[in-house]
Amino acid sequence: MRYFFHLDNENQIEDDEGVECKSANEACEYARQVAFELDAHKPEAPNHLSRIRVTDEDGKEVFRTLLKAKLGS
Repeated sequence: MRYFFHLDNENQIEDDEGVECKSANEACEYARQVAFELDAHKPEAPNHLSRIRVTDEDGKEVFRTLLKAKLGS
């Protein structure tokens, strides 16, 4: 099944390609890994919440995870 990984913050970035995963659990693990990598590489930013929202082929939300906000100087 194809799952879609949308980035929600002050702007919404919709994933229109998705990733083929064997299960919803695999899609959740993939989202956690992407969130970890984004947290590790994103520049300092104002304190705001961002998240990755995972939906299945039918548009049903199956998972969401927050990205850590970093305080700017």
